[in-house]
Amino acid sequence: MVMAEDFALKALVRRLSGSSSSRATPLSRVECDFSRILSDPKALHRAIGMLMQRYIGSEITHILALPGQGCLLGALLAYQLNLPLISICSPEDFPEDERLVLPDTDPARPLAIRKDQLVAGDRVLLFDGVIATGTTFIAASTLVRQQNANISEVAAIADFPDYGGRQRLLDMEIPAFSLMAFDADEL
Repeated sequence: MVMAEDFALKALVRRLSGSSSSRATPLSRVECDFSRILSDPKALHRAIGMLMQRYIGSEITHILALPGQGCLLGALLAYQLNLPLISICSPEDFPEDERLVLPDTDPARPLAIRKDQLVAGDRVLLFDGVIATGTTFIAASTLVRQQNANISEVAAIADFPDYGGRQRLLDMEIPAFSLMAFDADEL
């Protein structure tokens, strides 16, 4: 398990109310509030700096950011690494003939990217705020692979290993990295 534990940053993360409880299931949804990291310049600099150190000089050609607070942090990382950012959005944000819809995501919240954003041989970092069940990462990886691009790694601010997402990704030979990990009942 590759991880850079940082207790000062960890103390700034909160689980959102209504998010799954300590009972981890394949359908559990874990949402965290990273606003304390985003609103503290030193903490934000530390988080992005730790991620930058990991990926600077790597073979990554694109960062694909999943929706939510992870997208904000993914945008900052893409900017710092001077890489293109692919933002996953609602399918309605793109003309029908220009979009690819993510498979296996919540039907109430379908997600898509523009078709022309990846080409064969691109090396993609999938980025989100949280690794929990891995469902959205797995759906995004399917979409990336449909375009003959490669997934270099999945990265997140927080990992909840008890929910099995990291292991599901590793079983698919997708490396996973996070800045911190929490037990299911820790937050």
